[in-house]
Formats: sequence, C-alpha cells, structure tokens
Amino acid sequence: MLAIGGMGYLGTFRYVGGKFEAGHETSIAVRDFVWLDEGRLVLVNQGLHGVSAYSYGEGGFSKLGEVKPVGGVSQMAVSKDGKSMAVTGQEGVGVSVYAIT
Repeated sequence: MLAIGGMGYLGTFRYVGGKFEAGHETSIAVRDFVWLDEGRLVLVNQGLHGVSAYSYGEGGFSKLGEVKPVGGVSQMAVSKDGKSMAVTGQEGVGVSVYAIT
C-alpha cells in the first residue's frame, strides 16, 4: 500500500497487477504525516489546524482526536515506540510534548 498526503487530502493506493489503484481518501489539510502500527494510528500535521489522529482500516480513515496548539504546528516528531509526540509551533521557538494514548 502507498499513502499520499497533500493540500486537502490523505489517500491510499493498492498495488494490483503492476499498477496502483486508488483505495480510500479523506479530505484534510496535510503538511506531513506519520503512519504507525500498520495504520492503527495515523498522525497528520495540519499546520495551523494542529495535529489530527486517525485510524485506518478496511473501511478507510476514522478520526480519533486532535490537538490544536496555539499558533499551529510547524514540525512534528513521534517517538520510536509511538508513545510520545513533540511539535514545534509556527509562532515561536517552543516545543510541546504530548503522550499518545
């Protein structure tokens, strides 16, 4: 499977018969994203709109929650074990750290 995000969408594609075929898509602003645990958790950096958490399964994407730091998110990093997320803001030099539960 291939996952692609961009201005207004996050979508998946399956590789079938030597070609990629469209899978599921959701309308969402995507600056970047992290795909964890085979899609059980997908964290999407939406810039000014914060970070949204989704799960992905046979039925597509399901929103689990979100965090909206004041001033939006510039960059996002997730710990190797998937239990913590750090974000930098667009308006300052601070870093916010969140537990992923």
